[in-house]
Amino acid sequence: DPITTYGAGWPPIFQGDDCGYWGDPAAATFEAGQRMLEVTVNELAQFYVEFATAELRLGISRDTTAPRFAPKLRT
Repeated sequence: DPITTYGAGWPPIFQGDDCGYWGDPAAATFEAGQRMLEVTVNELAQFYVEFATAELRLGISRDTTAPRFAPKLRT
């Protein structure tokens, strides 16, 4: 592991007594898992659509007396 070889370390993400889940996994149902998957996929797809169609501005103003974003590109 090159990280520990050079004296660095991985910070712990979980506590030693963390079981890896929250709540009661025995209460889970197929239907609840299916619904969670559907919501996650739909929300992620919507995010990608919005991100792909967002108006982006490139660069910043070179005028140091009035720093601002460059004007929007016309499409």
